Amino acid sequence: MVYTGATSFDDFEAKSVLDLGCGCGMLSIASLIMGASFVVGVDIDMDALDQCRANMSELEVDEHDIELIRANVLTLPTIMRERYDTVVLNPPFGTKNNAGIDLAFLQSALAMSTGAVYSMHKTSTREHILRKSKESWRVNAQVIAQMKFEILHQFRFHKKERVYIDVDLIRLEK
Repeated sequence: MVYTGATSFDDFEAKSVLDLGCGCGMLSIASLIMGASFVVGVDIDMDALDQCRANMSELEVDEHDIELIRANVLTLPTIMRERYDTVVLNPPFGTKNNAGIDLAFLQSALAMSTGAVYSMHKTSTREHILRKSKESWRVNAQVIAQMKFEILHQFRFHKKERVYIDVDLIRLEK
C-alpha cells in the first residue's frame, strides 16, 4: 500500500500521514520509511498500541517520529478535520457483527484527509464502494491492486484453519 502510494502517486514523501486503526503499526512505520514528514497512528485498542510501540522499538523507529493516539476512529473527524495529506487504513471488513464499519472508517478517513486515502476492502464490496465514493462522497476512487489475504483460524466463529479473501487496495482522492 505505502510503497505503491509513494512510488506511483507521490503521496508520502514530505507528507503528513494518518494511520487509522494502526494496529501493530506497519503502515505507520512504512509511511515514515517512505519519507513522511509526520505520522500519527490511531487505535482504540491499548494492546495494539503497545504492539506498535514494540515494533517501533524493534525497527529502531524513534518514539517521537510516530505519534500514537488511543481513540475511537469514528469520533475523530470532529476534532481532526482535514489535517492530513494522506490517510491509510486497513479497516475491519464489516462482516458478522460489525456490518458497515468499513464504510464508517472510510468516511472518517475522507473527513480527515486533504488529499489521498488508501484503504483495503473485500473485493466483493468493490462496486458498492466505488459507487458510494462517486455519488455520496463526491471523490475519485480507483482500485490500484487486487490481492488475496490469508486469514488464519484465530476466533471461535472461524470454522476453517485458513481462508483466502480477495481484497482490493483502493485509492480515493478529493
